[in-house]
Amino acid sequence: MGINSINENKTENNLFKIYPNPTTNFAVIEYELLQKSIVSLEIYNLLGKKIISINEGQKETGIYKQSLNFENLEVAEGLYLIMLSVDDKISSQKILYQK
Repeated sequence: MGINSINENKTENNLFKIYPNPTTNFAVIEYELLQKSIVSLEIYNLLGKKIISINEGQKETGIYKQSLNFENLEVAEGLYLIMLSVDDKISSQKILYQK
């Protein structure tokens, strides 16, 4: 498992896609697994406070999409950090939420 579980053609900070970015409500996080892996997602504000943690559990090989509804998270407009953990590999990207 580990680094080989993610498409090797993607760089460390590009292991997943977020769209649309910026977003006004819904966003989709898309990632691809090349082998069975344990996956989790976390969203933080820029002060480092965890907004939500989504434990996806063990996933089979394939392409996955996780939807986020920022209105349901009841957060302010601004920049947020999304962290994707796949086994022992972590990647992060920023997303801008605008109402």
